[in-house]
Amino acid sequence: MARVCIGLPVYDGEDFLPDAVESVLNQTYTDWELIISDNASGDGTAAIGQSYAAKDSRIAYYRQPENLGAAPNFNFTFARAEGEFFQWLAHDDYLHPDWLIQCVAALDADAEVQLVYGQELGVDSHGHIIGERPYLQPNSRPTALERMYAILNNDRGSPAVFGLMRREVLARTDLIGSYDASDQVLLVDMALQGKIVELPGWLYYHREHASRSVHAHRDRHSANEWFAVRNKGRTTFPEWRLLWEYLRVIRRAPLPRAERWACFVQFLRWGKYRRRYKRLAEDLVIAVRG
Repeated sequence: MARVCIGLPVYDGEDFLPDAVESVLNQTYTDWELIISDNASGDGTAAIGQSYAAKDSRIAYYRQPENLGAAPNFNFTFARAEGEFFQWLAHDDYLHPDWLIQCVAALDADAEVQLVYGQELGVDSHGHIIGERPYLQPNSRPTALERMYAILNNDRGSPAVFGLMRREVLARTDLIGSYDASDQVLLVDMALQGKIVELPGWLYYHREHASRSVHAHRDRHSANEWFAVRNKGRTTFPEWRLLWEYLRVIRRAPLPRAERWACFVQFLRWGKYRRRYKRLAEDLVIAVRG
């Protein structure tokens, strides 16, 4: 059994999947397994995945019988994982050769660290660097409250969700939920359970291209359908669901009572400051019109 498992969910990813897989094959740390889950792609993804699995026994390829949506496909790869550490890799991103060796070293150095991630370099569809994408810098935030607030106030997506995590800790979460921004909720859940470490240097390459889900599903209700196909045509109240899930992970966090209540208070302040109540009202209006 490999110590590190990488889950690679993909849908119609023939253009970029080879770069992602090659970046795993080129890792200086070699004790890994790669699980590719093809979400019923209609392009050449299957042939690519099958080809790599045939060449290297550390790579397993699975094909879903139908498109389940992003969240079930992400979580399928975790269900097949057995190693001590786990991470997801987006099919259109790729890794620096020293990514795994540095992530594993950081997790081995401190048992309280639950998640390690690297700063992102943005690249275009041809792999040319287009800019740096700084994120949390959470190493100076030792408390659960500070880590939670840093994640809530980040406006650059959820790059840390593609970091290397302790599998046993990730198993205590709900993984990627079937609703918009569930990756942010997962990061808050991890932050409340232990430390998050940001590695120095630029070790993760994030692909910016026209087909990214954030461009195809800008509306929160459309994004809900991307996360799970079963949401299609349903009234889903995405903002109400998101706030409920945040409150739920705070409630169950393994924290002293006083610290948990401090997190509740800080979360409510964040919601008021970001005027989330406007989105709550919007959900109700859309439901009535629907």
